[in-house]
Amino acid sequence: MLSIRFIFSNKRQSLLGLLIRASQPFLLSTLTLTLTLTLTLGAAEPEPEPESARAATLDPFDTSGLDTRLANVLRNYYRQNFTDAETWGRIESIRYDGHLHLAEAAIPFSAFKRKPDLMRVTLNLPHNQRLTLAYDGQDAWRLDTRRSALAQDVPEAEVLNFIRDAPTGSHLLFPRQPGKQIELLGITDVGDARVYELRITLPDGQIIRSYLDRVSFAEIQQIAFNNVSGDEEVTTFSNFRRIEGIRIAFVTTLHIDGQQIHQSRLSGVKVNQGVFPWMFSRPAGEPPR
Repeated sequence: MLSIRFIFSNKRQSLLGLLIRASQPFLLSTLTLTLTLTLTLGAAEPEPEPESARAATLDPFDTSGLDTRLANVLRNYYRQNFTDAETWGRIESIRYDGHLHLAEAAIPFSAFKRKPDLMRVTLNLPHNQRLTLAYDGQDAWRLDTRRSALAQDVPEAEVLNFIRDAPTGSHLLFPRQPGKQIELLGITDVGDARVYELRITLPDGQIIRSYLDRVSFAEIQQIAFNNVSGDEEVTTFSNFRRIEGIRIAFVTTLHIDGQQIHQSRLSGVKVNQGVFPWMFSRPAGEPPR
């Protein structure tokens, strides 16, 4: 599902408290952003093939050789969410604008995605401060103007969360990618909806559970583990709209242990408008990790 998903490494932190404590460093570095797509960096194990190389050689909708029932579910999912290969092929970049809503505050943000796996998000903080998180396909970095004028590395544990979902598209695209496995586990319920439950194993071993509405084939929920905190995070998607033939969730809600942590609400989405590769690179003069 194309959407915005923010992830806290520690759900017990009060964002409002972090914003107003002038005596302490600004700790929004514990916040990472993901979009619901796939790429990870391995630590002890060899890194998987870069998404850019996969995208150049694979058909994102290729279901050949898969189990018949799984292939049928995926084909319906692709048709209902991406229309067809031509429509999806026209999408080069996406800009998202909205607010991240917490119990204490609502923070405006802008996020940019560009194929195959470039991502940048900026949270606009009080007093003209900002937190920018970005990935250029190789280098993950962040810039917190309340802490430093220089961009910083994303810690390795956070990187697993941060760039896991960097590529533009969906975890369910590229089902024939080497090292990826998609399984149809069966039919279950999410709230009032009957859904297909799928398990996606990424090349580095991370697992995402995906739940598709049986009627609309919208992805209404994902479950994954936070690589920093170890929490199981349940992300629910709603308020779907079709933008240039692509289905996008305008509301994304994160729960941990049954508690709502935050909700992101999009106010606008623009396709193929003013998003360039240089926008995702670490600012000039900053050494890569």
